[in-house]
Amino acid sequence: MNPYLSFVVTTRNDDYGENQLHRTNVFLRALVHQWRKHRLDAELVVVEWNPPLDRPPITDAIEWPSDLPKDRVRVVRVSPNLHALLPNAGRMALFEWLGKNVGIRRARGRFILPTNPDLLFSDALMAFLASESLEPGAFYRIDRADVWETVPARLSVDEQLDFCAKGVYRVALREELFFVDYIGGRIVPRVTADRMIRLRAYLAKRGWPTDRVHCNAAGDFTLASREHWFAMRGYPELTTHSFADSFACVQAAAAGLREIVLDEPCRIYHQEHDRSEQARRPLTPMQGFIDRGNRMLDQRLPEVDNPPTWGMGNMPLPEQLIA
Repeated sequence: MNPYLSFVVTTRNDDYGENQLHRTNVFLRALVHQWRKHRLDAELVVVEWNPPLDRPPITDAIEWPSDLPKDRVRVVRVSPNLHALLPNAGRMALFEWLGKNVGIRRARGRFILPTNPDLLFSDALMAFLASESLEPGAFYRIDRADVWETVPARLSVDEQLDFCAKGVYRVALREELFFVDYIGGRIVPRVTADRMIRLRAYLAKRGWPTDRVHCNAAGDFTLASREHWFAMRGYPELTTHSFADSFACVQAAAAGLREIVLDEPCRIYHQEHDRSEQARRPLTPMQGFIDRGNRMLDQRLPEVDNPPTWGMGNMPLPEQLIA
């Protein structure tokens, strides 16, 4: 029987952002623990993209939890040879959106959540997902909460979540990233009403569709039905950095899906890391996204670029079940 929800991530064992395996192990341990705690009917699809030849494969490098549910974690591998065929292969070791599409294409859930393997999900969020009350006619977003300090592996999952809740230093709202203060136990963005008004005016002048769709940090959490992801053929399969996740949100809104931004106490915690490597990646032109995004929203017509073979659907990629 197919699961209710598929989590999809893509990764490679290259120590991206430093301490990568630690962040991944924290993510996996918490995810599996919360599946059981909340009785969430879920699976995890891990796409190992372009594994480095001088390092162990991700299946050997990760500390897999001992209580993995049976038949619910799969690793799909995209070889270095396939990666080398793509534009900009020499400048980007991992194509996030293509990798996530490989996972989306092979996911079995009624709903699919492409996310990243350095996150933790609050118990309130997991309980909501386990309630199986997601709407097929909606797509779900959330403000990301960034945690700077390394999450200690020695802590229990409940203690790790408490550590994150008390260690948020920044949030990704729809307008921008904001540092935060703690007032009455709640996270409060450090921004005045006047600054927010001026920021929104600036974004509107640039044409950024902030007031219409929550695009910020969308690669960490954009949840929609399997039917929708397949209708849109996943993310635009860009071999450049940035905006494919924002494009997917605009597509969903243009297709008539209702945007639901999950609020407190639902949270995703991002284990912060170095991002200097991103400066070497070829960028996706911002203005092109703005122009196409507004056109789709104005016309209420999503533009689908990917071919029917999206997500390497015409390729029998090796797949390993983790038991």
